[in-house]
Amino acid sequence: MKLGFTLPIVGPAISSSAGLRAFCRGIEDLGNDTLWVGDRLVQPVDMQSIYPGKEQPYPPQMKRYLDPVLLWTVAATATGRVRLNASTVTF
Repeated sequence: MKLGFTLPIVGPAISSSAGLRAFCRGIEDLGNDTLWVGDRLVQPVDMQSIYPGKEQPYPPQMKRYLDPVLLWTVAATATGRVRLNASTVTF
């Protein structure tokens, strides 16, 4: 069985390239086989949520998404063995 992880594309986990590189290296060092990137290329201008039952704005750290190709670039420079995959984007 091959195991993999999805790279975060939103939130505080992507606040620095050093942290993201460390995450990728850690996944590889633990023996996992793949890193996956989601494809959130378009987002609403004014995101709202009705969770937990009332309309409220998303927190600021949840409004910034990184481009999948940028995430692959960081992952590729930080790892040597894992395969990089996408949920939708193909080249």
